[in-house]
Amino acid sequence: QKEGGLFMMGMSNDIIGNHVIGHEQGMWTQGASQNDGRPFGFSMGYVCNQFTPFGKIQGNVFHDCQRFGMYVDFQFPRNVVQDDNGLISKVPYEYKPSCDEFTSTGDDNGYQPMNLIEDQFD
Repeated sequence: QKEGGLFMMGMSNDIIGNHVIGHEQGMWTQGASQNDGRPFGFSMGYVCNQFTPFGKIQGNVFHDCQRFGMYVDFQFPRNVVQDDNGLISKVPYEYKPSCDEFTSTGDDNGYQPMNLIEDQFD
């Protein structure tokens, strides 16, 4: 069985001041398994969840969890270009260059500044 006290596919949410006790994972971000926005919803085919930068992560407590306090799985935040709704493209399943590992000029496309987890207890 797979479960988390906080379970997210889109990582751009702010996660502030949560207390999660006694789950398998305290917080689990599984964007890599549903990278295109599945299973349902208006974002299907318009996003690349695995590469979306995290929002602010601050002041959380994850304790007595069976496996991990915070399990970010295979998240690799990049400089994705999003509209106001968090969508990366206007056409479903269209090529999304801002989700690539490198830019068109060959530069690293990793998210800068890096995501920071502040004042957290795992």
